[in-house]
Amino acid sequence: MGEMGEMGVLERLRKMEVVSAVGGEGLRKSTDQAVLEEFAASGVKFAANEGSPLERVYYAGVRKLLDCIVPSVSGVPVLHEGGVYLGTWLESTGTINAELLSRFVPSVAQATFTLFADYQRSDGLMPYKVTGTGPAYRQIQMVTPLARSVWNHYRLNGRADRKFLDKMYRAMERHDAWLSAFRDTRGTGCVEAFCTFDTGHDLSPRFWHVPDTPHLGDPRQYDPDSAVLPLLAPDLTANVYCQRRYLGDIAAELGIAAGPEWTTKAEASLSSLMKYCYDAEDGFFYDVDASGQFVRIQSDVLLRVLACEVGDGEFFASSLRRYLLNTRKFFAKYPFTSIALDDPRFDPSSAYNTWAGTTNFLSLIRAPHAFEYHDRHVELTWVLQPILSAMVRMERFAQCLSPWTGEEGFTETYSPAILCLLDYVERLCGILPTPEEELWFTGLLPYAMDHGEVPAEETAYARTVDGMKFELVNTREGSIVYRNGEPSCRFPYGTRLVTDRRGEPRALIGMSVRSVEGLLEFGGRAYPVNLSGNEVWRINHDHSASSSESGLIAASTGNLTAPGVVLPTYY
Repeated sequence: MGEMGEMGVLERLRKMEVVSAVGGEGLRKSTDQAVLEEFAASGVKFAANEGSPLERVYYAGVRKLLDCIVPSVSGVPVLHEGGVYLGTWLESTGTINAELLSRFVPSVAQATFTLFADYQRSDGLMPYKVTGTGPAYRQIQMVTPLARSVWNHYRLNGRADRKFLDKMYRAMERHDAWLSAFRDTRGTGCVEAFCTFDTGHDLSPRFWHVPDTPHLGDPRQYDPDSAVLPLLAPDLTANVYCQRRYLGDIAAELGIAAGPEWTTKAEASLSSLMKYCYDAEDGFFYDVDASGQFVRIQSDVLLRVLACEVGDGEFFASSLRRYLLNTRKFFAKYPFTSIALDDPRFDPSSAYNTWAGTTNFLSLIRAPHAFEYHDRHVELTWVLQPILSAMVRMERFAQCLSPWTGEEGFTETYSPAILCLLDYVERLCGILPTPEEELWFTGLLPYAMDHGEVPAEETAYARTVDGMKFELVNTREGSIVYRNGEPSCRFPYGTRLVTDRRGEPRALIGMSVRSVEGLLEFGGRAYPVNLSGNEVWRINHDHSASSSESGLIAASTGNLTAPGVVLPTYY
C-alpha cells in the first residue's frame, strides 16, 4: 500500500472535526446542536485527498440533513422529507429514510417511526403523513415495509428497547387488519390501489385516468364511476407480504405466539401476488384493472417488489438481465429510471415531481436491499458509482436526477437525496454496521465516471462501534483497517471485509467483476486470496474447514460455488 497516500488521508481523517466541517457554529434550530452531537458520537467521519469534491459535498449534505430534522409537536426531533414536503411520510420518511438514519442518529429515527403508532386512527389506519398541522389519513401511501425498517433499527441498536418494539408491533398488527378489511374489495387477497397517491407514483403513466386521491377523500372508497378501479397493486401486495414476514420475526422476539399465523398470512399474500399480478412471459409485475386486464406499464414497481424480498436468487438474476441492468429498460446512464426507457410514455424530465421516467432518489435508497438480499454486491456498485459521480456536483440535494446528465431536478434539501449520499459512501468505501451484527469495510474508491473528473483519489472513513473506534483507509494499492488507532487488518482493493462488531474478520467478498488477487493480513499472518465477483470466502478461526492451504479460509457462497456476476444487457 502506498504509505504516503495512506498516512496522508488518515491524518486528514483524524484531524477532521465533524461539527466544524458541518459548520456547527451557525446552527439554526434549538434541536440542531443535540442532533449534531449525536451524529458526531457515532464516530462517523469521512475524508478524502485534499480538494476532493466528494468530501466537500459529504459535509454539505450532513449540514442540510439538520434542516430536515425538525422538532415535533412534543418537541422531540423527527425526520422530515424535506424540500417542499413539510412533514413525515409513511412511504419514505417513516420507513426507508429512517432506516438509513438509524445508522447515524438513531434517536431521531426511532422518534420518526413512533409517529405512525402515536397517530394511528382508532379503526387501525395509520396516517400516510404527519405534518405540523397533524396527521393525515386520505390515502395509504405505502412502499417500504414499516416492519422491516423497525426490525432493522431495533437489531442495529442493540435489541434494547422492547417497549418501543412492542408498541410498533401492536400498531402494525392493527394496520394490517385495516388493510384486509378495506383494501381487498375484490376478494383476491391482493392489496388494492384506489388512487395514484396510494403508491406515491405522482404523474406516472401507471395511473393515467385514475384520480390522484380516493373517492370523497375517504381511503376506504374508490371512484365508483371509474372504468379501471380498484387496481390489484403488486407493490402494495408485496409490501404486505414482506411486512407480515417481519411481523412474525418481531412476534417471536416479543414472545408472542403469532409467528405461524403471520407466516400463513404472508404466504397467502405471496400466492395472490403471483397468481394475479405476475406475467410469467414478461417476467414482470403489473397492476390488474377492474376488468381483469394487466396495466402493461413497466415501472419501478418491479424494483419495489424485489426490495420486498419476493423471489429467489435466480428470479432476481433474471430480473437483472431483462430489466434492471438492461439499458433499454431501467439501466440509464444514471439508473434507475421510474418508467422503462423504451416505453413511448417515458418522460426524462426531472423539473417537477414526477414518476414518469426520471431517476428518483427514493428508488436509489430502496434499491440496495434488493441487491444485497441476493448477494449481488458487484452489480450494486454499478449503480453506486455513477450516482456518486453525479452527487459530487450537487448543490441543492434535489428529489431526482436527469437519467441522461445526472443534473439535479425538482426541489431541494430532500432527505432521501442526503441519506443516499451518506449510505452510498458507506457502502462503497466506508464502514457499514448491519442488523446482523456485522461490520462491512469496503475497499473501493469512487471512479471518474463523468468527464474524467475524480470524486476522490483515496478515502478514509471512521465509525465508533460499542466503544471501539474503527478507521478504514482505501487507496488503489489496498485497504487497511485500524482499531482503536492501531492497524488490525489489511485486505486487497476490490474486496469487502466482513467482521463481527469487535472487528474480528468473518469473510471477504469479491466486489469487482474481475478476479482480485492479493493478501488478507491479520493476526500476524498473511493469507493469499483470489476472489471472483460476488464470491465469499468465509474465515474459519477454529480451522474446522480447510479448503485453502492455511486451513483458515473456506470458500463458501451457501452452495459452495460463487454466484457469478450478471452482466449488463442492451436488447
